[in-house]
Amino acid sequence: MVREERKLDFEKEFELEMGSLVVRRKKRFTESWNIGFGGSVCCSPAAHNSKIIFGSCDHNVYAVNSDTGEEVWRYKTDGIILNCSPITNEGILYIGSYDQNLHAISVDDGKEIWRFKTGGKIVSTTNVFKGVVYFGSQDRYVYALDAKTGNEIWRFKTGDEVASMPTVCENLVFVGSYDGYLYALHRPTGNEIWRFKTGGNVNNWYKNPVRKGVMYFGSFDGNMYAVEISNGKEIWRFKTGGDIGSSFIHGDVLYFTSTDGNLYAVDCDTGKEIWRFKTTIKYGGTDVLLDGDVLYFGSYQNFVHCLKTKTGEELWRFKVGGTVYARPTLHKGVLYLGSWDCHLYAIDPKNGKEKWRFQTSSSQPSEIQEEISVEFKTSEAPEEEEKEKLDFGTQTEEMGEYKKDVQYKVKSEYKTESEYK
Repeated sequence: MVREERKLDFEKEFELEMGSLVVRRKKRFTESWNIGFGGSVCCSPAAHNSKIIFGSCDHNVYAVNSDTGEEVWRYKTDGIILNCSPITNEGILYIGSYDQNLHAISVDDGKEIWRFKTGGKIVSTTNVFKGVVYFGSQDRYVYALDAKTGNEIWRFKTGDEVASMPTVCENLVFVGSYDGYLYALHRPTGNEIWRFKTGGNVNNWYKNPVRKGVMYFGSFDGNMYAVEISNGKEIWRFKTGGDIGSSFIHGDVLYFTSTDGNLYAVDCDTGKEIWRFKTTIKYGGTDVLLDGDVLYFGSYQNFVHCLKTKTGEELWRFKVGGTVYARPTLHKGVLYLGSWDCHLYAIDPKNGKEKWRFQTSSSQPSEIQEEISVEFKTSEAPEEEEKEKLDFGTQTEEMGEYKKDVQYKVKSEYKTESEYK
């Protein structure tokens, strides 16, 4: 996945011979990614009848013919579409953009029905359930809107940006935040029921799977968690060497990728590893698409892989011209996927052969730029600023029952209850 942030190792990045480095905690101690304009595709396509619909970093939402790859319509937003996959429901398509709007579009002709403005970029996929649209924004809120009109029903404020697709189960809405929590909210009102703390960002592009009253979700602390949906009690955790996003269940097996370069198959009941598939590059691959006895996932080494679900044996791989960041979509016997190389591909899932490809409006891939926010002072910081200085020694941060070695210690910037009334 393309991530809006990654941890910054200050000791390796900076060597200062004089003066002092003061880093203020305006948001978090991280390095952020800025995505520039380009034709790159970084979302899972949606399938609706004979149309394949997807967004691009060129600001456009495209609908193409599923058989030929010919363009049917396009809808222009005012910002990049990144990590936000389109969702269709009752003839309406919902998709967010860097323009801070959630757009509701007619699937038939690509005409706007309504748009809803938030206070931040939208990089999370929506979930539509019983006439209500649920989604998150980088303004830290989780929103619930009327699916037909776009009128707001409620909003809930978390402690940081929300880039996760909400999961609806029974009378609860579950959503992860960059503040490290998975939240369980009352679906009709948006009131908080419980929260579960991890040691890193909680960011899932797709719905978290639920099985026998247990939800499975990953965190950027490297753990896959299994928790009871009724009370947030942890059942087990499985440790990897990298960040974890979404997961998928087939039978009694949980499948997920990690940025340590592995695709894992883990027993749902015990959290024990069954097998793992190692890619040849760090950062692993996209979230997994399962279809019976086989599974598909894209890797950051520009491949799409097809594996046997029981053993992890590779059946074929298909190479594209850029990184595949988002999960493929299977529709009427054809596999569809987008790539950073500015194309949408249609592939035969039986043998991995290309059927057609569609190029977006720009053949220039989007640029990924890194920005670091630091403050350098040549004189000693005032006493009140000393508290804001980083302590590069390793400390242990207490998080309820969870303990994790971290490089810094900070106080919470938000209240336990939602700040929104």
